[in-house]
Amino acid sequence: MSFTLIGFGKTTRDNLGATGQEQRCVWCSVRVYYHLILIRTWFTYFFIPIFAYRSTYHLECPACARSIMLSRDEVKAAKKGELTLGRR
Repeated sequence: MSFTLIGFGKTTRDNLGATGQEQRCVWCSVRVYYHLILIRTWFTYFFIPIFAYRSTYHLECPACARSIMLSRDEVKAAKKGELTLGRR
């Protein structure tokens, strides 16, 4: 008997570094440099990640660890240090 073990849904999280502008966190009110986080969801074969089928960017507060998902335009602004968060 033979079977193939494939899977979906393994996630990895990469911290791409702090943004270039200090801001007050919208959740905890601490002055921080938000961190840009890349979260990828992978297709796996025998527990080995083969390819990412979903990628999302988040802006995370290092003090309270809360984050917000960003749109494509917001990611570009965050990489340049030009994104300012306010309450949504």
